[in-house]
Amino acid sequence: MINFIVKNVESGSKGGSDVVQSKFNKLLNSDYYKNNPGYDCSEIATDFYDTAGQQGKIYRIEGKDGVINGYEYGKVYDFEYHEVYSDGVYIYDPRYKNTPVLKDDYFRALKEINPDGFDVFTIQ
Repeated sequence: MINFIVKNVESGSKGGSDVVQSKFNKLLNSDYYKNNPGYDCSEIATDFYDTAGQQGKIYRIEGKDGVINGYEYGKVYDFEYHEVYSDGVYIYDPRYKNTPVLKDDYFRALKEINPDGFDVFTIQ
């Protein structure tokens, strides 16, 4: 049984141009996000969304019990929510990995540390 629901997912998004991918790689490897822990995940997701010319999706992930466990630089932390950017194929979350992660693999990894499940909402 699957314990999470992806709502309003649009599968037709594309990875983007080489220029956009180059900018994404700079964001994924930016020390700014690591050195500024107060910079919220929603702001990071918006950085990617804006870099993509406001194409793609921003997902808000919420735990079933009000807490979502998430990876941040190799450690698991609990959050009230988590937001990430997706181009439709990959998730871009520099605090998780400094490379794009296939969307299904990303949600599978979250499922492993959130046994009670979670909901995913499209907010952009």
